Amino acid sequence: MQITQVPNKLIVEWCEDVKAVKDRWLSFFISLEEFSQAVMITGVEYARAHRAVAWIADASEAKGVFPQEIQDFISQQVFKAFTDIGIKYFISVQPKSAVSKLGVKRYESELGPHGIQLVEVASVEGAFAFLREQVKIAG
Repeated sequence: MQITQVPNKLIVEWCEDVKAVKDRWLSFFISLEEFSQAVMITGVEYARAHRAVAWIADASEAKGVFPQEIQDFISQQVFKAFTDIGIKYFISVQPKSAVSKLGVKRYESELGPHGIQLVEVASVEGAFAFLREQVKIAG
């Protein structure tokens, strides 16, 4: 179910069966205001209200690299917010673009201090499979 979007840049969806928010990135050429509204205000609040356990970032088709101010915002505020609302897993569907992949690696390196487990997968289906397996293990 779609929660919000930034046209031609980002689609934010709720995946009830795995209790996860999924960001489908089309372009990393996004303003801090657009990013903050979609992720921090709308996405995080939705995740909190629905007791999300994971955040899936599907960057497989993304173009470009986040501006430095967004990378800083992610490492300083977004991951802290994820921890505060109970996100256990940040699942990254890796970009196909080598340039985009380097940008993603830069901000992913900030996850550890926040106690969030980074899981890298090749596809959204892989993310769903990982989360379903975690439910079996915990069950």
